[in-house]
Amino acid sequence: MDRRLLRDLEDHYPGLAAEYDTNSLGGDGVDDSDDDDNAVDLEPHVRLRSADVQPSLFTYQRELVEEVERVCSAPGGRNIALLALPTGAGKTRTASVALLRLVTNGRASVVLWLAPTRELLQQAAATLRSVWLADRSAADLDIVRADLLGGFPDDADQVVLLATPQMVAARLRRAVFPNADVIVFDEAHHVEAPVFRRAVQRVRQRRRATVLGLSATPGRTVAEETERLVDFFDGRLLRSKQLGRHPITALQRRGVLARVVFKEVPNVGVRRAKPGERSGAERSLDIGRFRAVVNLAHKLALKARVLVFAASVDHALLLAAALRSVGTRAAAVSSRDTTDTRHRRLHAFERGELSVLVNKRLLATGYDCPAIRHVILATRISSPILFEQIVGRASRGPRVGGHARSTVWQFDDHLSAHGLPQSYYRYSDYDWELAGT
Repeated sequence: MDRRLLRDLEDHYPGLAAEYDTNSLGGDGVDDSDDDDNAVDLEPHVRLRSADVQPSLFTYQRELVEEVERVCSAPGGRNIALLALPTGAGKTRTASVALLRLVTNGRASVVLWLAPTRELLQQAAATLRSVWLADRSAADLDIVRADLLGGFPDDADQVVLLATPQMVAARLRRAVFPNADVIVFDEAHHVEAPVFRRAVQRVRQRRRATVLGLSATPGRTVAEETERLVDFFDGRLLRSKQLGRHPITALQRRGVLARVVFKEVPNVGVRRAKPGERSGAERSLDIGRFRAVVNLAHKLALKARVLVFAASVDHALLLAAALRSVGTRAAAVSSRDTTDTRHRRLHAFERGELSVLVNKRLLATGYDCPAIRHVILATRISSPILFEQIVGRASRGPRVGGHARSTVWQFDDHLSAHGLPQSYYRYSDYDWELAGT
């Protein structure tokens, strides 16, 4: 596979196949043995019975759980809001605990959890399961991956149904979707898409379901996008008062978030492109940059876990192949992979069987691996929102299994282009409550 890939991309990287020892290239280096945890993640229907201990939450998360419960009790169609926390602060866990309380207290029977990717659905399913296992008083609960089943069960009760908004939208004409009491929309800015908005609204109309959006970027870079988000959630933004006006600083002091340092990729002999001179994709094909990424990732991987963002899927595959050729345990993941292959590689990276994971954009949102200490941007990231989400992959602090300090390595000066990746501040300049009146 690797030798064929190098040969196919020789036109982009003349001499590369000779430079990297293709005789040493092989598979992805991941153990193919069965893994019970992987099997659970991929099961479409998991039944949970008999919990034993209480889940632990930070105080700011408990504060937001109570806010969610109040929203669910709000009368007259006021039961809609957007919960906002910075990336790495535990949005999914906070929402999961709130939902479990609603089901246990008999205030919700059917929860529909929507997320735009299967990776996000997997994360939600795993978090719901861990939260349930840690709650002594939790009610019996079914977790159903509707995206894996290919549809919704007919007899849903005390169940969390996980699906993509694309799946729900595709069933609008046939009206084959559940009577949900609560709808959670992860990465809630996707609700701006008209087809997703109609899907959520149609499901909500059945029982006047509570709608809870989750987002780390409730303030968009374009004012009109923020206004549409405010309008959909009726101007209700749930944010922690305990974290104050500077939540990222507060979370760093608490050890929940890491202090992120930005450094240039060591690139001796590589000329820095001027703004607008060439696209990020074109610059990524520079052989000097390619070598610089491989050398840096190889060095960093000796002591830490490294996540690399490439310009394309082919670029990601080739970087992983070159890293393996120099003895680094590396693999690439992309939408081309089968679900099983992708999950196998992700779990191998999380367990430390892989030191470097390379992707294009697949892991920019929703992927949670606290062990990541370094993120390498092998290409220019043109979107400030995407930049912030990518930086968030290295944001987990020591209190949640991460690091006090992490590093984002870059060729291009993203800070000059986008500013500090503190999207949580953005909505402080936008009065949601005023806009919703």
